[in-house]
Amino acid sequence: MDHIVELTGIDHVGIGLDLCEELFKYVSPDVLASMPRKPFDVIKGHQNLPKLIEGLMNRGYKDLDIEKILGTNFLRIFK
Repeated sequence: MDHIVELTGIDHVGIGLDLCEELFKYVSPDVLASMPRKPFDVIKGHQNLPKLIEGLMNRGYKDLDIEKILGTNFLRIFK
């Protein structure tokens, strides 16, 4: 997250939690088994979103920045 924020600025960062697992149905079981970790496995489901937020807070992200990452950036672009 920090790297992307550095590259693009906080107003251009967002996360989506709804598609990652769906992508893996297109990857063979052998390829998945050979991966040291699954790509996109930052958090395990929506129930763990508070852990991500806590991590962002611990890294110095302000409430407004976290709100942007969690959705207000998307809303701004969609408008």
